[in-house]
Amino acid sequence: MRIAPTLLAFSATLSLAAGLTGCNASPTTNGDQPGVVTPEKGKSGRNDSTMSADNGAAKGDRVLAEVEGVKILESQVLPALYDSYGLDVLLKVVQLDMARAVTAAAGITVSAAEVDTERNLTLALAFPDQKAEDYDNLLTQLLSQQRVSRAEFGIVIETNAHLRALAKPAATSEISDDAIRAEFNATYGERARIRHIALNNLQEVGVAQRRLATEPFEKVAREMSANRITGAQGGELAPFARTSGGFSPEFIQAAFALKPGETSTDVIQEGKFYHVIKSIELIPPQVVKYESVRDSVREELILRRQNALMSMKRGEMAQLAIRNLQINEPTLKKQFADRLAAANPTPADRDEVRRSLDEKREQLNATTAPATAATTAAPAEQTTTPATQP
Repeated sequence: MRIAPTLLAFSATLSLAAGLTGCNASPTTNGDQPGVVTPEKGKSGRNDSTMSADNGAAKGDRVLAEVEGVKILESQVLPALYDSYGLDVLLKVVQLDMARAVTAAAGITVSAAEVDTERNLTLALAFPDQKAEDYDNLLTQLLSQQRVSRAEFGIVIETNAHLRALAKPAATSEISDDAIRAEFNATYGERARIRHIALNNLQEVGVAQRRLATEPFEKVAREMSANRITGAQGGELAPFARTSGGFSPEFIQAAFALKPGETSTDVIQEGKFYHVIKSIELIPPQVVKYESVRDSVREELILRRQNALMSMKRGEMAQLAIRNLQINEPTLKKQFADRLAAANPTPADRDEVRRSLDEKREQLNATTAPATAATTAAPAEQTTTPATQP
């Protein structure tokens, strides 16, 4: 299944560094800190008329439900909601508000139709081999697997619509034929098909490496990957070429250096994440005439550029929020501090993970050395050359 960068952006918003999105209903924010929700003056947001003087509730504590004379109060439910979902939802609210502010400052208006277009594009890219009428059921299954609500998905879609509107002018300007040809080569040249596990820090890398010694790669990807969308697919990415944009040189080199079935032993850093990758196959170049696909390649190039610019802007907003966000609610404040600490392991933690990985590489080298020696001892037995080279 092909997972486009715009949907990868959705999964990234569910992690700390890029995880700042919002909701369809615009919250009231104060003028100093983006996305910090404050009640409007004179409005508590509660319906005091629902209160009963004999239920022991503080004034303003709404009765959410009642059974056999027992009242379930808002103050009983909110702590559990904050503890389970509060921080992720808050961060989404922050990012959407920031995205709205950026587009407004640029004089750009994002309509409801553009949000719908973004949703349709995301679903088409997420489920390329499926019929449009099946998208809704497929989305329900995917969100259920990832324990993500449709409301959260809608938050991400609206945020992406704002970021795409912001990126569109730059992405469509000055697209030369040389750029289109380069994109053509990236699309129809030799491509790597891999699985990956995106991890937030080196501590998680160590855990993943230990699990991979005894568990299938797909299972570890589904349970550990910070990229929840590709994680749901067992970590599989869309095939990409050596010249494809959106990947670091180190990531490209590692992907093409692995033989099908091999898993990387080195730590591969891509942006704010660390990756473990496994090669599925190397796809030979396709024989396609440039003229017959030029227009579709141009559209793909524009999409790539948009996604790259969107990712950059999302990262900028995330860094701004990480520096300036002030959270007043105690539970959410502690969760945020804990997540920041987990994303920045101490030097001692990093050294321990590196030592563990070095040991694994030494073990792997020791295991493969005899086979290598046997091969070099009898060169006459090798009558063919590999079909592909890393």
